Amino acid sequence: MKMWIAFLAGAAVAVAVVVGVNVFMPSARAEENTSEQTVTDDNETTTQDIINMLEQGRSRITDTDTLAYYDKLVAGYQLNDSQGNPVAVPDIEQIQNTAVTLPLREAGKQIRDPEIKEFYYKFLTDSGFNIE
Repeated sequence: MKMWIAFLAGAAVAVAVVVGVNVFMPSARAEENTSEQTVTDDNETTTQDIINMLEQGRSRITDTDTLAYYDKLVAGYQLNDSQGNPVAVPDIEQIQNTAVTLPLREAGKQIRDPEIKEFYYKFLTDSGFNIE
């Protein structure tokens, strides 16, 4: 049950990040079409804004298992560079991929029977998931 709650929380965070980036950051289409008005700097959502939103969400989690999962999920988003500074533009595909595949990877770790585990990962691979 906790994993499903964590999965739903991760999916909600991913959706919020994608929507926030798409709504508040100027789109490539707007840059190509000079007749469209671009979003001003005051209305842009930066990576730091996204990190702050994620930290705000983290502060509301009380369950330790869910908190550990949430931290792993957010770390997978790779919102910071190797020095710990926020990246200029978040990799939305990475965020979506992490939000979808992390719950599947975590579920696979819970499988103890080697034959079932092999079937599970083969099924995921055959379904198009790139799970390590």
